[in-house]
Amino acid sequence: MGETTRILVVEDEYAIAVGLRDDLEAEGYQVDVAADGLEGERTARTGSYDLILLDAPTFSNSKRMEGTLDLQRDHADLIEATAALLSPEGILLFSTNFRRFKLDPALLEVFRVDDISKKTLPPDFERNPRIHSCFRIMRRGAAPPAPPVARQTGWRKEPHAL
Repeated sequence: MGETTRILVVEDEYAIAVGLRDDLEAEGYQVDVAADGLEGERTARTGSYDLILLDAPTFSNSKRMEGTLDLQRDHADLIEATAALLSPEGILLFSTNFRRFKLDPALLEVFRVDDISKKTLPPDFERNPRIHSCFRIMRRGAAPPAPPVARQTGWRKEPHAL
């Protein structure tokens, strides 16, 4: 990734988005925050991102959009539109808490997709792993992510890899 890593956080929960932004900026990253994908597209007109964190809702009928968002129905379009905002070697971390989520297999033809759900599942939820899905998505042909390195992340030391 570049000299100053650019990150876009797409999160509809204000407190979570601001907390992520503050923590990441404290680590030296340049961070933009968007409440939803539409705002993310407007924000991204200033360039591309090295990392996008997209926590998608299961369903949305926000007044700011036409129609509705049904994650199972619309996730491929959402992922493709968001991935268009990535730098050539960028990573999209797509997560959802939709218990019956199934990734569209057509995305595997367009992107390199790694299911990292088990690695990102909080210990409190290990008894029910279907509560959370998380995917690392990159353009085909992009360099594979670097191996994990230990790094201080504020309140705990843990492996850090995207």
